[in-house]
Amino acid sequence: MAWFRSPLVHIVLTSCPEYEDYKRDLRLRLKAMADTESLAPGQPELLFVYLRPAGADPAAKGPARAFDAMRRDLNRRRERCVRLDPLPPGAAADARAPGAWLQPAP
Repeated sequence: MAWFRSPLVHIVLTSCPEYEDYKRDLRLRLKAMADTESLAPGQPELLFVYLRPAGADPAAKGPARAFDAMRRDLNRRRERCVRLDPLPPGAAADARAPGAWLQPAP
């Protein structure tokens, strides 16, 4: 059997700039997906990935509130929500610099 024929996890990518948008547009869909997973044993697990909108202000509370609500709604028995924040402008060039990923020894 090939590994891709029976995946271990399905990744669900989602993004919304405000809590109200999450509540209005995504909440019911994501909860339905999570409930479907719990009803069918043997299915791959779902991993919900919240991507903070790239144009959103890093200090804005809306994306953080949307992710917190998503975690409350979907993390019932286990942790299955993660958040990815885009790099700030100029950070991508710093990340490509030699040694940028190395941590100094304590």
